Amino acid sequence: MNTEIAQLIIQELNKYGQNRILNTEKKTEKNPEWFIKYIPELSDCVGFCQNNPYHVYDVFSHTIHALESCTSDDSIVKLAVLFHDIAKPCCYSEDVNGIGHFYRHAMVGANMTNEIMKKLGFEKDIREKTVQLIHYHDAVFKANRKNIRKWIQKIGKDQFERLLSVRRADIMGHNPACHEKDCANLDKTEELFDKILTERSEETKIKLAISGKDLIAVGYTPGKELGAVLKALERQAAAGEIENSREALLKTLQTNIT
Repeated sequence: MNTEIAQLIIQELNKYGQNRILNTEKKTEKNPEWFIKYIPELSDCVGFCQNNPYHVYDVFSHTIHALESCTSDDSIVKLAVLFHDIAKPCCYSEDVNGIGHFYRHAMVGANMTNEIMKKLGFEKDIREKTVQLIHYHDAVFKANRKNIRKWIQKIGKDQFERLLSVRRADIMGHNPACHEKDCANLDKTEELFDKILTERSEETKIKLAISGKDLIAVGYTPGKELGAVLKALERQAAAGEIENSREALLKTLQTNIT
């Protein structure tokens, strides 16, 4: 599969975002319309008025504002931000008051993005993770432990962290008058998420059935190497990769030495 275009798109996305690293000798030039050259489906978003109090920009301008506000350097996050509203033009409807709505645009956009990324040569893992983020990008998070744990169980820790980044970038591309209110709930969610991760880290710490003396007894030299080996064994035991018993740990050590 030809991935040259996929790499070009990622390189272009790296020019956007609050954490981007600019060449100090030559300013990085950005051309938002560049994306349309390789992703013509985005052209429908250009100038598409959203007619909604949450939005002061057309769909394409909103996407660029969201990219500029992105605080993550993760390519999957930036790809999700680029594609997240691609289906809005084809999902547009108005209520009796003339307010614009985009029902099901996340699901439709996820399907569109899946086909587009296939065509552009993106790796399966990157494509699937990006599509999942787009599918859930409009989700409203309840800032409580139970809800956050459900999300972690549903899509995994790394993907939920990415989803929070996508959601923040999306909000920052909305009407500035809505930023404070919409970010307040997200701030609480991120704070609880960080606490849950810290608690999980503490829970995975275990007391090994052997000590440094045991390592020295089988041939290890006191020092940094010994500490590193103990930490590696602790991680493996916590993950269930090896049994936390004196016999099993010593057998692992002896195998590594021989």
